[in-house]
Amino acid sequence: MADHMSEPVKTFSIGFDERRYSETRYARQWRGGMGLTIMNSYSVEDLVRLVEDVITAADEPFADPAALPLYELARQARCYVTVALCGDGGDETLAGYRRYALDPLLSLTRDFRHG
Repeated sequence: MADHMSEPVKTFSIGFDERRYSETRYARQWRGGMGLTIMNSYSVEDLVRLVEDVITAADEPFADPAALPLYELARQARCYVTVALCGDGGDETLAGYRRYALDPLLSLTRDFRHG
C-alpha cells in the first residue's frame, strides 16, 4: 500500500497499560521499519466507559470484548482519516493462539464422541 501512495501511510494502534497485553511496542517497530507515519498510539485504561457507546453502535447483541478497544481506536483515527484498513483477525487466521492449533484435534474427539 505504501508503494502506491503519494504520501506516507498513516497508522494507528491501541495498547493497554498492562505491558504483557499491549502490542504497541511491536507496532512501533514494524511501522518504523516500513517507513510509515505513526500518527498515534492510544492507550485504553477505562473500557467500561465505552460499553454503552459500543452497544449503541452495534445495534445488535454480540460477545466480542475486542470491540471495545477497536471502537476507541476507530473513534480516535476518525480525527485523521475517513477510511481505514484494519489488521484485526490475523492471529485467528494464522492460528496464532494455542487454542487454534488444537482445533483439529478437538474436532476429532467431537467426531468420535458423536460417532
